[in-house]
Amino acid sequence: MHFAGSTRAATVRRSRAVAALFLYGSGYVGQTPLTAAVRSGTQAVADYGSFRYPEEEAYRKALREVTEREPFAYDMEADPLYRQYAEQYRREGRRATEDTLGRVSARTGGLASSYAVTAARQAEDRYLRELNDAALRLYQQAYSRYRQEGQDRLTAR
Repeated sequence: MHFAGSTRAATVRRSRAVAALFLYGSGYVGQTPLTAAVRSGTQAVADYGSFRYPEEEAYRKALREVTEREPFAYDMEADPLYRQYAEQYRREGRRATEDTLGRVSARTGGLASSYAVTAARQAEDRYLRELNDAALRLYQQAYSRYRQEGQDRLTAR
C-alpha cells in the first residue's frame, strides 16, 4: 500500500496504523480477533475432553490378529488329504512292485533275479516320487491358503 506524496517511512507507519485499527478495533480489549479465536478454540477442545475412538477396541483386536499371527507351518501327516494320497500311492507302488517282479520272474522260469528286484524297486520308486510331488503341491496349496487368510484379515475390517 502506498499513499500519494509520502515517504516510505510514512507509508510504513500509516500501514501499521491501519493494521492496528483492523486488528485491535473496538470490543477486543487487550487481544486481537486472532488471539480471541485461538483462546475460544482451545477452550472448546478442553471442554470436549479427551478423544476416544469408538471402535478402538475392535481396531486393536484386528491389529493383534494380523501382527501376532502364528507363523506358517505345514504337517503332512496331520493333513487328511496327504494321508489319502500316501495310502493310494503306497498301495499302487506295492502293486507295481509285485506285478513287475512277477512279470520279470516269469521270463526266467519263476525265479527272481537281481534284474527283477531292480525293476520292481524302480516301479515302486516311481510312485513314491509321485507322492513327493503331491506333497509339494499340498504344501504350496496350504501356504497359499495361509497367505490368503492373512490378506483377508487385512481387508476384512
